[in-house]
Formats: sequence, structure tokens, C-alpha cells
Amino acid sequence: MENYELMEEVPLGRLFLLHSNPRHEPFDTEAEAISYLCDKEDVYPLARDIVNLGLNPLERCGIFPADKKKTGGNYFVAEGNRRICALKLLTDPELAPANLRKAFKKLAEGWSPIKTVSAAKFDDLETIRVWLDRVHSGPQGGIGRKPWNSEQKTRFDGGNKNKYAQALLD
Repeated sequence: MENYELMEEVPLGRLFLLHSNPRHEPFDTEAEAISYLCDKEDVYPLARDIVNLGLNPLERCGIFPADKKKTGGNYFVAEGNRRICALKLLTDPELAPANLRKAFKKLAEGWSPIKTVSAAKFDDLETIRVWLDRVHSGPQGGIGRKPWNSEQKTRFDGGNKNKYAQALLD
């Protein structure tokens, strides 16, 4: 049962960070959420990675309408707040906390801005909750994301020092 719509090009300017994100206490403003995400949730390294490699094509944002009465308006980001925060700060470094503005300005120099993102649009926060749980709550008996164990990581990263030992075990 699908309760979402896949959207390939949602303009960054129509996306707003969720002030009541589980990563932090509820905030009154997006600026407070940005400050927290920069301070505690490693947004700058993520922004640097986005500048170097782009957005991860294996992930899309989860959004829902900011105003239930509008169908083509703005959206809150329920999944992907760190990514959207990084994009917002690369696009407009003045939004960054004062101690990071210069760093974001320098990082954004020569960067080709990402103006749209792929998203799954849900009707409201409640309908996206089951998917947030799958992404952020661990393996959950096989229904959630399951991290690779050491052996699996070694198989993936053939360039590491254990590749010959792993080949022998295989």
C-alpha cells in the first residue's frame, strides 16, 4: 500500500527543516534548527561531501506539506534534514551560524548549486513515521536498515589490508 508520491524535482526553496525533528528538542525557528544541526549533527562534513560527490543517489528526502490546505506549496522535511540543511547553507552561507559562515562561503566557491532534490511526498508526518522508523531504528528483526558487519565491510572494501585473508576465508 503506497501512501506517498515520488517527486523527482522539488525546489530547495520550497523545503523547510522540521522544527520538531527527533534529532533535537523542538525549536521555534529554522535558524535554531540549523544552529543545532551544525553544532551537533556534522552538517559541515556532509556539505563538504556533497560538494565533492553530490547528493547520494540512493537516498531521497521524505517530505509533507507545510500547509494542509495547499497542494503545490512548501514542505517540511521529515527525512533528510541534515542534507537539506547542508544544501541551504551551501546555497546561502549567511544562514550558517556565525562561526561557520566563512567556512561555508569557502566551501561553496565554485560549487554548482543543487537547486532541486528527489523526495517522497507524504500527506502528513504521521504517514511517514513508519518509514522513519525503518531508516533510523536499526535492524528491527530484518525490516529496518541493517549495517554491515566486519566481514561484509571487508568484502566490500577490497582495497583494505584484510582482503587476502577474506579471500582465503571465502
